[in-house]
Amino acid sequence: MSNANTIYQLEAMAAYEPDGFQDFTRYLKETANKYFPADDLTIARINTSAKTDIKTNAGSKVVAIYVKTASGATTTGYLQLFNTSSASVTLGTTPPEEAIKLSNAANVAKVIRFWPGNGSTEYSAALSLAVTVTSAVNTTAQNATNAPVILVAYA
Repeated sequence: MSNANTIYQLEAMAAYEPDGFQDFTRYLKETANKYFPADDLTIARINTSAKTDIKTNAGSKVVAIYVKTASGATTTGYLQLFNTSSASVTLGTTPPEEAIKLSNAANVAKVIRFWPGNGSTEYSAALSLAVTVTSAVNTTAQNATNAPVILVAYA
């Protein structure tokens, strides 16, 4: 019942979030059981731009990511995804598997959909992320006042 519980929690949150969140929830509801019948869909909520672990010491498949920029956001940020634990990530040295540009406007929602089975969504070793000020390998995490809210749906 993990998939059903995860979807139910998201639907309860949807009334309080921007339209992008409803799209995120609908997408997961339509695809979760099709692609993840083992009931292993999990949501990680991150409210920081610092390096953060999503799943350590095990592989995972990213299904979708929802990002809402901070209410005080004024600069562009980049969500960087790593195929290793955050302890092994050195911003400025460790290249991300993927970098996603975020809006520089306040309270902007963005849904990033991944199709399971796509090589870019599979993280074989671990899954961690950071929000930085540039898209390339960067040593600077996004300012805490500009830290977005991030929901990562993975299995």
